Amino acid sequence: MTSTTPTAPRGSSSVRPYLWVTGVLWLLPLVTVLVLYLVLPHHVPPDECQPTVFGCMSQADIVLLLAFFASPYLGLAGLVGCVVVAGVQAWRAR
Repeated sequence: MTSTTPTAPRGSSSVRPYLWVTGVLWLLPLVTVLVLYLVLPHHVPPDECQPTVFGCMSQADIVLLLAFFASPYLGLAGLVGCVVVAGVQAWRAR
């Protein structure tokens, strides 16, 4: 008895690689920032304030600042990843 696994017809594209790329580069950082923002303290005691260029920031504020600086790079990386997935799928379909 032989078992055959169904394969996608030639020329069809799979959504799974796109979900993987966007999940790792967009969804995972978003969830991480949200969880850290909710978990980390939002206040800084006056005796522990270490002024930075942006003033005295709580740990939650620092997470938002880092997310602000990282988001353009993650957005671009996600777009490039989707273009690479599309190119590989088009190349395999030939």
